[in-house]
Amino acid sequence: MQVIDPQKMSDTKAFSFLLGDSDGSVSNFHITPDGGVVRFDFDQDFAVGILDTSRAVSFPIGRTLPEKYTQKFITSLSSLEPSTIRSRFTDLLTEEEIEFVIYRREMILEDVENKGTQAFF
Repeated sequence: MQVIDPQKMSDTKAFSFLLGDSDGSVSNFHITPDGGVVRFDFDQDFAVGILDTSRAVSFPIGRTLPEKYTQKFITSLSSLEPSTIRSRFTDLLTEEEIEFVIYRREMILEDVENKGTQAFF
């Protein structure tokens, strides 16, 4: 039986939330031998809005924030400025999709700020 590394799963959950993954079914992930999590099936990412958390039981990944974060993920996310997100995704996403990625980025950073040191592994 493969064991999922909690820190790697946390990064996957946070990244999926950031992208607005509306199809975070566990069948869309592969567990690597070292406990890593590999996502596939990105066709329902970049949802506009905040996803309905009542469906988090059947589609748990992408709809809720992780309990804890890795410092590496938050450092990377913090350095990714909204202007950079806009410029990198202008030709790939709608303006509304881009703004919700930025909004969810702010939600994650606010969650970390509210939790303080308890936000990290």
